[in-house]
Amino acid sequence: MKNYKVFSLLATTVLLTACPGKPHLKVYEPKFAEMGSEITVEQFKTEFSAAFDGLTIATDFETNPWGNMRMSNVVSSKNECEYKYGSVKGYDKSVVKNKESAEFDAETKVGLYKSDLRSFDNTKDKNGTKIENEQWKDNLYYIEKVRMAGKDYMASVYPKEKLIRTTEDSDIDETFTETLMFNYATYRHASLILGFLSLKVFPNRLASLSEEELANYNFYKNGNTYTWLFNLTEESDTGAVKEKTIRTAKQQIRFDGDSYEYASSTVFDCDREYLESVSNSNDDVRRKGDYDKLVKKEYFETKYDGSPENVHLEAVSYEGFEAEVEILYT
Repeated sequence: MKNYKVFSLLATTVLLTACPGKPHLKVYEPKFAEMGSEITVEQFKTEFSAAFDGLTIATDFETNPWGNMRMSNVVSSKNECEYKYGSVKGYDKSVVKNKESAEFDAETKVGLYKSDLRSFDNTKDKNGTKIENEQWKDNLYYIEKVRMAGKDYMASVYPKEKLIRTTEDSDIDETFTETLMFNYATYRHASLILGFLSLKVFPNRLASLSEEELANYNFYKNGNTYTWLFNLTEESDTGAVKEKTIRTAKQQIRFDGDSYEYASSTVFDCDREYLESVSNSNDDVRRKGDYDKLVKKEYFETKYDGSPENVHLEAVSYEGFEAEVEILYT
C-alpha cells in the first residue's frame, strides 16, 4: 500500500464539472402499466405488505444469507418558474437527471457501483440576461475486502482514482465476518438506490392517516401491479401573500417473484401573488403585484432483481492505491 491516512467525515458535497458541448437535458415521465380495478386502502395495505415482505431485501441481512442482487434507478426533475419581482420579469429552468446502478456477487463477495449525474439550468429576464450551466459527473467503484495496516476491511475501491475508501467500523473480524460486512454494504447501497425504506413503511404511513387525509388517495390493482394516486390542493391568504399549491402524484409497483419495478411521477403547481410589499430575513423585498409561478416535476424509476442469473464479479487489484479511513465518531 502506498499510503494510509485517516480523516474525519463531516459532510460530503458532490461537485459537478462543467460539460460544454453536450445537449441540454430532457426528462420524461415514466411509462406506467394499466392500473386495473380500484381497491380499498385496506386491501392495498395487506397485499402490498405481503408482497414486499416476501422479497429477499426485506429480510434481516444478519440472519438470512442474501444471494446475488442487481438494482438501478433514474431520478429526474424539471423546474420551470415564471416570475415578476419589481421591474424584472424572468423565467428560470433547471433539469436534473441522475442514474445509479449496483450489482452484487454473493459468491465472490464483490459489488460494483456506477453513477451518472447530470444537470442543466438557465435564467432569462426581460433585460436579455442569459445564464446557462450544464454539468456532469460519473463514478464507478468496487465493493470488496481489502487488507491494509494489518487489518481487513470491507471497502470501496476506485480503479480510476487509484483510491480505497472505508470506515473505521467496516473492519472484518470473528464477529463481523466478511459475509456479514458484505451483506451490510449490499443493504446500504440497495436501500439508497431503491428508496427501499420509504416504500417499506408506506403501508404504515397510510395506517396513520385520518379519513380526511386518505380521501386524497386512490388505489388500484392489476394482477401483481399496484398503483396509487394522490391529489391535494392547498391554499393560503395572509393578506400580504396569496398562495395556491396543487400536488398530484402517480406511483406504481409491479412485483415479480424476488424482483420489482417501481415508478413515480409527482407534479407541484405553485402560484404565489404578493398583495402587499413584504421582505424576508435577507431583506429580499417583494412588492405589491409581484408573483411567481412554479411548475416542478419529479420522476423516479427503479428496478430491483433479487435473483439475477448472470452476475459474476471478481475483486480488482488495489496494489499501490492510496487509502482513506473515515472516522465516523469523534
